[in-house]
Amino acid sequence: MNAIFSSLSAFLVLLPFCLSATFAAESERTQQERDASAPEIVAGMLPSPSTHDGKRIWQPPQFTHWPAIMYADEQRHFAFSVPIQKAGLVRVGWRDAELAEIQVGKERANTVQSGLLMRGANIGRFEAVVALAQNETTLPVQVLSVTEPHWPHMALRNGMTVDADGNPVVLILERRNQERERRWKFLSKGSLPRPTGRAVMVGDPLTALNASAWDGLDADTIVAEDERYPQHAVIVALAAYTTELELEALPRTVIWSPGNAPLYAQTVSGEEERLLHLISARFEALACIPQCIIALPPLPVEERLREQAEQRREALRSSALFQGWQVVDLGARAGDPEDANRVADGLYCRYPCGESQEVLRVALRAALAQ
Repeated sequence: MNAIFSSLSAFLVLLPFCLSATFAAESERTQQERDASAPEIVAGMLPSPSTHDGKRIWQPPQFTHWPAIMYADEQRHFAFSVPIQKAGLVRVGWRDAELAEIQVGKERANTVQSGLLMRGANIGRFEAVVALAQNETTLPVQVLSVTEPHWPHMALRNGMTVDADGNPVVLILERRNQERERRWKFLSKGSLPRPTGRAVMVGDPLTALNASAWDGLDADTIVAEDERYPQHAVIVALAAYTTELELEALPRTVIWSPGNAPLYAQTVSGEEERLLHLISARFEALACIPQCIIALPPLPVEERLREQAEQRREALRSSALFQGWQVVDLGARAGDPEDANRVADGLYCRYPCGESQEVLRVALRAALAQ
């Protein structure tokens, strides 16, 4: 697929990412001076400040954002950044397609630029290529089906899912088709069994005043948090958790606690709703169906976030019910956050505390008993 990368004449858009005050007087330098002071591109560990020569350091070309979950019938963008040291030709694209060529002018020198590459949901290992002058950088991507027994997710890089080598990992899902599901259910001999292993709670434990809503509950707990994309942290956690367990040890109940981190980071999107489908599909691929429950988060204290919080809670509720999940509304149980989160006059926790936190535990305890 063609790249989307700078210069309208090339059908690409360059997005300036960062400029340093170091280059404020660039217009007064000669081209030779600009070349001599060009940023140094360093991969991996940065040098010690005590030994570095003072040149500006930028990371090499790399992917910055990509979809953690794709549906099999869609195409998505992969965002990348490129350090532009001087004017010249830049070639970028997927190795299995023709590379786009972009002529970068002097005004773009000594900047970091970003762009987008489009890709369909083809399963396999793929490579993007960024060629600057004589230097070519390969950017690997691993795309696999949710039905694969082993997920290679090992960590998050800037909130995005990566494998052991730090390269992007994408999971592919088939969209649900209710008519087809009803037809196959009628023809099938029986439904998948519910596993009998210990229940598991994953996500945000809703911590307040050094205690959490999960304390004392009869379940395994997996804290999976990220300031921007907590649903990605859950994917990494489940990759390790479900790979290590035998079928008989898989959890009879799974409770996902999304928390409110995306509200504060302003990263709320429909992407986290895909996690509901992903979790169900993961266990179906393992030949079982646990009781899946979403614990809708309490409302935030901040009035400015209330409307978006309500919209997000309703979107998660609707998606959960569509996927056959049960819903435990911790917001309804906790009540008014100005009361539930209050520590003292004018002082609040992010989540319910004290007696209100115990109310959340009671609701979760009842859900786990099902």
